[in-house]
Amino acid sequence: MTDCGYDKKRFPNLTNENLDCPICTNVVIFPKECSGCGDLFCGKCIDDWIKKAKYISNQLVHVLKDVMESLPI
Repeated sequence: MTDCGYDKKRFPNLTNENLDCPICTNVVIFPKECSGCGDLFCGKCIDDWIKKAKYISNQLVHVLKDVMESLPI
């Protein structure tokens, strides 16, 4: 067992791909469901992704702000 889903080999008869985490592509562990689309994610996968996305978006805002300030008007 890992934090990023169960290996699919552990479930040879599993045919339901709705149980696959879209991030790690393994069978979800500690599942969290997206309230918007209903997709299931491993808890750790989606938590890590959200942290990274927030960091990236904050960095992008700073870069865009710098670019916009440097543009001649």
